[in-house]
Amino acid sequence: MMNSYTCARLKKSKTYSTLGGVALIALLSSSSWLHALKSPEEIEEANHVRCLWHLDEKPHREAALETLKKSALTGRWPAHLRYLKKAAEFLKEDPSYRPVTTENSTGPSQSDESPTTFFESLHTQALSNLSSSDLSPLEKDFESIRLNFFYDRVKKRLLGETEGPVGEDVISSLSALQSTPGMNKGLLFRIRFFQSYYLSNNPDKDKLENIADRAMGELSRSPSQEERASLARLAARIYFKLAESVPSDIDPQKRSSRREYHIRKSANFGNGIAKFHLAEIYNNEISGFYNAQDAFELYVDSANEGCSLASHKLASFFESGNEKLHIPQDQEKALEWHRRAAKTHPFSQYVLGKHLLEQGQPENVAEGLHFIRQSAEDRLSSAQFLLGQYYKEGQFVDQNPDLAFHWLNKAAEQAEVSAYYPTAYAFEKGIGTEVDYERALKFYKLAAKYDDPNALLRLGKLFLKGRGMETPSEVTALSYFQQASQHGSVDGRYHLGMMHLLGQGVEKPNLDLAFSLLKEAADEDHEKASEKVGVLSQFGLGTPQNFEEVRKAYEKSNTANSLYHLGWLYKRGLGVEQDSAQALSLWEKAADLGNPFAAYRAGKARLQIWKENNEDTGLWEEGTDDAQKAYQYLSQASEFLPDAMYLLGYLQKKGIGCDEDAILAIESYLKAAERGHANAQFKMGRHTEEYAAEGWEEESFKLYESAASQTHKKANLAIARFYREGIGRERNLGLAVSSFKTAKSIKGPSSVNFLKQLAKEERDEESLSFIEQQADKDNIPALLFMAKATEEGVLVPQDTSKAISLYQRAWEKGNRSAYLKLKDLEQAHVLKTLGIEINL
Repeated sequence: MMNSYTCARLKKSKTYSTLGGVALIALLSSSSWLHALKSPEEIEEANHVRCLWHLDEKPHREAALETLKKSALTGRWPAHLRYLKKAAEFLKEDPSYRPVTTENSTGPSQSDESPTTFFESLHTQALSNLSSSDLSPLEKDFESIRLNFFYDRVKKRLLGETEGPVGEDVISSLSALQSTPGMNKGLLFRIRFFQSYYLSNNPDKDKLENIADRAMGELSRSPSQEERASLARLAARIYFKLAESVPSDIDPQKRSSRREYHIRKSANFGNGIAKFHLAEIYNNEISGFYNAQDAFELYVDSANEGCSLASHKLASFFESGNEKLHIPQDQEKALEWHRRAAKTHPFSQYVLGKHLLEQGQPENVAEGLHFIRQSAEDRLSSAQFLLGQYYKEGQFVDQNPDLAFHWLNKAAEQAEVSAYYPTAYAFEKGIGTEVDYERALKFYKLAAKYDDPNALLRLGKLFLKGRGMETPSEVTALSYFQQASQHGSVDGRYHLGMMHLLGQGVEKPNLDLAFSLLKEAADEDHEKASEKVGVLSQFGLGTPQNFEEVRKAYEKSNTANSLYHLGWLYKRGLGVEQDSAQALSLWEKAADLGNPFAAYRAGKARLQIWKENNEDTGLWEEGTDDAQKAYQYLSQASEFLPDAMYLLGYLQKKGIGCDEDAILAIESYLKAAERGHANAQFKMGRHTEEYAAEGWEEESFKLYESAASQTHKKANLAIARFYREGIGRERNLGLAVSSFKTAKSIKGPSSVNFLKQLAKEERDEESLSFIEQQADKDNIPALLFMAKATEEGVLVPQDTSKAISLYQRAWEKGNRSAYLKLKDLEQAHVLKTLGIEINL
């Protein structure tokens, strides 16, 4: 039965009086009359395409064309015709359109054949299908003319050719068809409509309306139900086309009136799509036809006739409520309407799919994913983003970086703001795709336009490293870190502080500003910032030295580096009670987090404990915890530190914490020697002397020479022996004496060791003065003592730069402890902060 609205509107219609009320009501009482010539699949496809086209955005219209293309490649000739017709329409708007041949996880790929070849093949197939159809000869002739016409349009628009007047052969063929005896009335009016609308650059509106009215006049006289349905569909379609064709440059009120008139006529004859558009007019307060009640009834009527656009509209009304339409907010009803629309409408698919997944019910997951995937395939960017996130996080689906990137990238390409950052990050890190810094920069910059702090931060890092550009730009990096910090990025504040600390992007380092920024980040629980605050407080950079604050900062940070430095505070009793056991515990924790310096210290400390507990036997028994841990930690550190590799060789030679293995020990010593460890070089020189084959002399001499250059006393004595005895070279007593004198000048431990304790514990100024004098003479224990005292501000004023200079002198004299201390300072960025360059 018809609702009151339909009856009321029909009584206002000219067509109602033409047909006679009873006849028309009988015709329109069947909701399926408008679709009488279409299969359910064709109706659903048309509805789907209509929803996508109505969104009026290029990606969705391309998705509509892909839907039609898939149907054309597997369907009958009408599907070919629908695709050609829509492709011609879209190519007029966007000449760059090209059909996609395949779609996979890495994106669309174009056909090897040219687009014109693709359409030519499609056109040929359509004509072949048409010829074998069960249509009458006249209908076949007309449909072939239409296929040729739209194919010709597609071809010309693909090639960018000017579309001239319609060929005389087309016009004469259509004229001949119309004059054929026994012409079907439905086909006759379809031919006339085609002539008047498509074969003219400026369709004659009066002529089109006359064709529609005459078609409706014939409707009551036709004995064929199929022909009546065809005539009614044609009339409704013509009225709708007339509404779409109302010129946009006329008076707005007149334009609105004409559109309402034609759409109402189309709607009056059962066009559900027209009813939706008529509802849109009546729901528009500035249209001049505002009528909320009629609008609502039209939406419902259109939805009940299967229009997904109307169902989606009703869903949106119930989602938020609509006072003017007297619709209360009702999420349950909104979901009901979304479910009806979800068959073909991408937005309703997205909303319903998201709702089903958020319910957390396992039985809803498959259906929810189905709707989200449908929406994503219809190029709804929010659905593409959501599906990409699911694959990225492994939520509802198996984690899949390739599919995650595929959907996130699609969403980003369609300007889905939320997808910019994850897509850029995927390009930067090569997650699900190849590393592409240029595209990463592109999407980070797009996200940065929306003040995304994470994107601003990543841009800063890329410009700092020069990724995706010819040269780095510290100034640009500084600007991005500044913006990231201003938009709430704690990490941005940390990097901004580090740049001021290291003098990057600025004229010179600003330690005070750097400390202030890092302290702000540390106060917001940024671990690395807390670590740097500890380092700066420890060395008096940008803030007074304060070991109590150092301890708090390191404890708050809890990073591997902080635990390592905190271990030193306990080892040396700085700001805390001296506690070697606690120092070892902290170093082991830092080593377990991957700090090689801590692993070295922990391994060395464990070895010392083992030696103290086993000095009577000198034997290692399996199960001895200290020996095993010493071996474990020194193995870990050996990859980074030659000192650890050297000690590892010692353990392997003695069989401490491992099986005794002389060959493995030699390999470890050799690796340490190759990395510049003087003791290892000397040992390998001795080993070469004892065990090498012919020609060993030169190899052994080179090893001794390398060690000697690091003021290794025994290596210098060995060189003196080689020159004195003429081993592998001519005897040269002068060079032998010179090497011997160098060896004798290398000072070992002296009474300085006693005076160190006196100066430290008794504050004895004479002892301190003597140690300073010995340091001036490059006495290594004195240099190390004064370096530590100057670093810590004990007995002498604190001065980090001076302490580094003293450590450097000790290292140049071959002291490995000084070398390791300088490596510590390098790792903590202290050297770079102070602008000190040391080749370590």
